[in-house]
Amino acid sequence: MIVTIIFNADAIAWVATRLFGGIGWLAPVLRTAIAYPLSTRFRTGMAMVMFAMIVCTVTLMAVVIEATQSLIVARREAERGLPDPHPIHPAQLLRPDHGLAGPDRGPASGASAA
Repeated sequence: MIVTIIFNADAIAWVATRLFGGIGWLAPVLRTAIAYPLSTRFRTGMAMVMFAMIVCTVTLMAVVIEATQSLIVARREAERGLPDPHPIHPAQLLRPDHGLAGPDRGPASGASAA
């Protein structure tokens, strides 16, 4: 997406000038704001890529930290004898006998009874 924006920046600049150029005081500001990034396309693209990488890294770190903390809290609660907030372990969902079909309930949804 960043490459698309950088390579089509002239068209984007033209559209922005047409949309906001009618406002008298905004036209020179808009031209100046668009001129510098267009004159240094590689530097602008690299700055955008690095910003995207930082945002992605921070998001990934937040997800990993939250997942780790939830596992630690669940383990501490289990050690204290508190009831498990997640009675089904995720690994049990991968087994074929995880409870979707059973002898008392019949075949699982979507399965044909042969």
